[in-house]
Amino acid sequence: MLAGKAKLLADVTSSMEHYLMAVHELRAEKGYARVSDIAEKLGVAKATVSKALMALSERRLVRHASYGIVELNEEGDLRARQVLNRFRVLNHFLQEVLGIESGQARQEACLAEHVIGARTVDRLIDFIKFLEHDAPEAKGLLDRFRRYRRACESGQPCELCGTDRCEVLRLSEKLAVAGAEAAPPEVSGSKRRSGPPRARRAPAAVASRKGRR
Repeated sequence: MLAGKAKLLADVTSSMEHYLMAVHELRAEKGYARVSDIAEKLGVAKATVSKALMALSERRLVRHASYGIVELNEEGDLRARQVLNRFRVLNHFLQEVLGIESGQARQEACLAEHVIGARTVDRLIDFIKFLEHDAPEAKGLLDRFRRYRRACESGQPCELCGTDRCEVLRLSEKLAVAGAEAAPPEVSGSKRRSGPPRARRAPAAVASRKGRR
């Protein structure tokens, strides 16, 4: 039985974690979370929320009462807080240490929060605290780093990112631009499939968090 529960918890996807975080944030903001609130926060249909909550209930991460209030179980609350903490650490590191623009930093932290390991986050916290609080001599170094931009020369081997890496990146950008400019126009009278056109599969919906943190 424990093995089965562990397997269910291991199967929690990043999308499911979004729902856990939405419930956690709504309860912090409003004191409760209903299906309609979660749907509005994530920008999805109520039927989609109900399906996600069913999967989370099977994993014993949420309780969905018949009168519509959604609550997190102890394991669900812990998981939501872990993801939120990882987001905060990553967002702080990207913005305050690397100098990434706020919108981009939040978006990339949101993606990375689901896959980064606990040990990596722990060391990131150590690094941030070391730079910003525990090593006064590091403050000047951090200020210098924020202004630093490397000046790699084309063709020079790089021990960090691989031989000619910068040149490869520049060449890829040039090829992408050249390919777009050289794309041939559509030729009329080309051979087409007979019969009705095949329906294109719609891409999977991705829940977007509104007003995140």
